[in-house]
Amino acid sequence: MIQYESKTEFIGESEDNDTYDTASPLELNVVNEGNYSKLGDIDIYQFEMERPGLAEIWGKDSNDYFYFTLYEEDVHGNIYEITGISSYARVRLGKGRYFLEVEPGHFQKSREYKICADVTYESAEEYEQESNNIRSDANVKNLNTWYTGNLSTANDIDYFKFSVPEKSYLALELRVPRQVENDVLKITLYDSNMQRLCYASNTSNPYLKTEEIIAEAGDYYVRTECGDNSSYYLNADYSFLLNQRKYVPGGSAISPGGEQKPGNQENQPHTQKIQLNKKSSNVVVGKSVKLQLKGASGKITWRSSNNKIASVSAKGTVKTKRIGAVTITASYGGKKYTCKITVKPKFKKVCLYGYSNGGFYFWVHSVKGGRMTVSIHMPYMTRKKMKANINADGKTATAKFKCKNGRTHKLTMKASADGNKVKVIETAGCSKKLLSMKAENRKKKISHTFYPSSHYYY
Repeated sequence: MIQYESKTEFIGESEDNDTYDTASPLELNVVNEGNYSKLGDIDIYQFEMERPGLAEIWGKDSNDYFYFTLYEEDVHGNIYEITGISSYARVRLGKGRYFLEVEPGHFQKSREYKICADVTYESAEEYEQESNNIRSDANVKNLNTWYTGNLSTANDIDYFKFSVPEKSYLALELRVPRQVENDVLKITLYDSNMQRLCYASNTSNPYLKTEEIIAEAGDYYVRTECGDNSSYYLNADYSFLLNQRKYVPGGSAISPGGEQKPGNQENQPHTQKIQLNKKSSNVVVGKSVKLQLKGASGKITWRSSNNKIASVSAKGTVKTKRIGAVTITASYGGKKYTCKITVKPKFKKVCLYGYSNGGFYFWVHSVKGGRMTVSIHMPYMTRKKMKANINADGKTATAKFKCKNGRTHKLTMKASADGNKVKVIETAGCSKKLLSMKAENRKKKISHTFYPSSHYYY
């Protein structure tokens, strides 16, 4: 039976919309409907941002298996990926045209879905305006004014430009949501030659302020980006302010706590109290982090509380070896300064895919310490929310389950260096295997590799 629908009854997809030139218009701020009309169907939608603003994009179907990719179009008609495969995106977008590509996987039972782009246009007087990913496109902002922005992806970078009219004291102030992971956001102040003047990474507390520096009149740039904690990125708003006050010879600089420091001409603001550049840091195993004892000018002795977890060089470079927690101590001038390093596994919250159709997936729901929860969907078997133990090396994990035949299956998971690829090895005497691409597989050991894109071809 064919049912005709009028525009007043139906908002959403119009076939055939499987190319960018035939993309269906996506009506903003309302729920649009679509369906997978055939196996391997691709649906593409387009929408216009009349001016810069915040877009919250989501979709769902009855199976809760819905993913899209967001693209932008440049002035020449070229298409560039913004978010990668996702079921939800919260991104600031500039004025222009954008595309959403929806592609179901094989073995998809649901044919109907809903997709929505909630758009809020924002003022440049308060918010970041995309695209500002390179210095030449930096947002021009005012001193002593709070601005709000966000990192749309882990690779996003935001630049802001400020003009300082006279010799001044400058300091960065930063706000992030309470209790976010440490070191997921870094903010840096540069001069016009892109020489770094000061920087800071967030902590679990919502507010921080750097110490003041003395700056001559001229142009300055603020850059925000993902911090050293590569396991996470801040998918939420941050706010910052470039604090400026007039320099007065013989005056006082102000420390981050608001305490006045007696002035001694120009040198006083540069006389920092002795402290480590980090009090704590989350680092993925195998990565390194550089610690610095700011304000120290003599010999510094570095020590790790557990060299099996992480070692530290004579210059303060911490090299991580296995998951766990370790305390790094810097000894200087008869005093000790400490930083807690938490070494995390290479596994991270992510959904990876097998083969080219997107129907098979390996989903890491959560990672905490040496444990993680995973789901695997394959043609002939699905296991949801299995508990897996992560080995001390941080890159290998194991899980066991019993199939309907009562046989024990062992899964060994091996993560790539960046955690964006996982090889799963299944060992079992049972012919019904989770990873098998056919109904029966009598090999005792088989494997399957999962990738970050459903469009990967072998």
